[in-house]
Amino acid sequence: MKTSNRAMIIAAISIALSTSAQAADLYTSLCDSPYETMYCTVVNARTSPVTLTIESLDYFGHVVDSSGSLQLAPEEATALKATSTATRCKFAVVGSPTSVVAQAISARDDNDKYTIAVPAQ
Repeated sequence: MKTSNRAMIIAAISIALSTSAQAADLYTSLCDSPYETMYCTVVNARTSPVTLTIESLDYFGHVVDSSGSLQLAPEEATALKATSTATRCKFAVVGSPTSVVAQAISARDDNDKYTIAVPAQ
């Protein structure tokens, strides 16, 4: 009986450790407007730090810009300014994306006013 309990505990710990290191990807839908600049923005609404990568993608899903791996402290926000060929954003979150608020925002080039906000899911 003790051997089977140990095996079950080891299996449960292995599963818990293997799933916590996986990335969850959040995507926005298209956020493309002429004469505007797109920003991929994210806020860590957790009480603990989160590691993630922000990418802007073109219409075909190819990476245009990338932030590289970032670590955000609790309640910290950041953004990636996308180049003109980008049409949507991808946020690769290490672990669960719970309490990670991400979106694509489009701002006018002439006055920097936000015109579109597209949430990531």
